[in-house]
Amino acid sequence: MVAFNDSDFAILVSPSETTTERQLYERLFIQEPDTFRFVQIHISNGVLVLTGTVDSYFEKALAVQVARRSVFQLDVADELQVNPSISRTLRSLNRIARHATSNS
Repeated sequence: MVAFNDSDFAILVSPSETTTERQLYERLFIQEPDTFRFVQIHISNGVLVLTGTVDSYFEKALAVQVARRSVFQLDVADELQVNPSISRTLRSLNRIARHATSNS
């Protein structure tokens, strides 16, 4: 399993980490470094599993969408939890607004 270490791009790597897991983390990091810092990715029995927490349902859907577009040969299991604390929700809304304005 690999995981982001806070908001920088340091990645914690386990001996079983695969190229697929690393590539997906890089794609998620490109979206927004802080957005997916509490997301873990691992492959189990041919299924890419997303676990951990995100700030909003928008970010949960975005993580699953990026995973599905990145890994065509594997099924994706979404086990992400949404942690709707006030401060994290406000940061999430700010990221959504930036994302929406940058794509228009």
